[in-house]
Amino acid sequence: MVAEQSGNACKPATRLLFLCGFVLGACQHPTFDWQGRPDVALNDYSRAFDTAAGDRLDAAITTKELLQMTHKVRVLWLGDHHRDASAHTDQLALLRDLHRSGQKIALGLEAIGTQDEPLLAEFLAHRLTMDGLKEAIRVRWPESWLDSAFVDAVHYRDLLQFAATTDSPLFALEPTPRLPLHQRDEYIALRVQTAAQRHPDRLIVSMIGQAHLLGTGDLIARTGLTNVALGATPPAAIALAANSTTPRSGLVRSNGGLWFFANLLPTTR
Repeated sequence: MVAEQSGNACKPATRLLFLCGFVLGACQHPTFDWQGRPDVALNDYSRAFDTAAGDRLDAAITTKELLQMTHKVRVLWLGDHHRDASAHTDQLALLRDLHRSGQKIALGLEAIGTQDEPLLAEFLAHRLTMDGLKEAIRVRWPESWLDSAFVDAVHYRDLLQFAATTDSPLFALEPTPRLPLHQRDEYIALRVQTAAQRHPDRLIVSMIGQAHLLGTGDLIARTGLTNVALGATPPAAIALAANSTTPRSGLVRSNGGLWFFANLLPTTR
């Protein structure tokens, strides 16, 4: 959504095989939901996002135009699908483009729990290695997103390395202990608002499971800050809307207001 007023790559042609299984970007492995079950059925939550995300494509921009747009807003939302290495490659490249363009950012990650922020601070200060960070977090959270085989763990480690090497502030979005789903969304919105106040000279980049952005979670509206919002894996209706005239590079926008990397849409158009 644009609100300017206020590992194992998953190839595009195979995306429709698992789109219906996408739920908050979460995995099916029983240890993934690591601190209790949500109070809202995830299938309903995901369907609400799919509906809000739209079923048509109504605009296209280049990556350069996207970078220009980020200078006019407070938040860049990066919707996440936790296993989609192809989307992760594009998102990390975008962050590097932002850095090269001189844009200062503060990065918020669902992949890190608030309880682990002291450890994260040690890592960012180069007093703790990545292996040391993973081991310390593993004591509380076996198979954390930094080393689990059930997510694209390399990506989350790369994000931490990016923040450390670019001196970008990094903050956790995941409340620990984990809250019920509706309270979690309220909490995450507050975290983003607080980061925007703490870093008035930086673009707040928030990477969160894409189903949180619209629908029941509605983080974009809850947070209430000017923004550009990117999805990750396009929902089935949006993927099916791609045709021979849809660009194959840059970004395309759904009629629900989310931008998607064009190369993530199916190639059989």
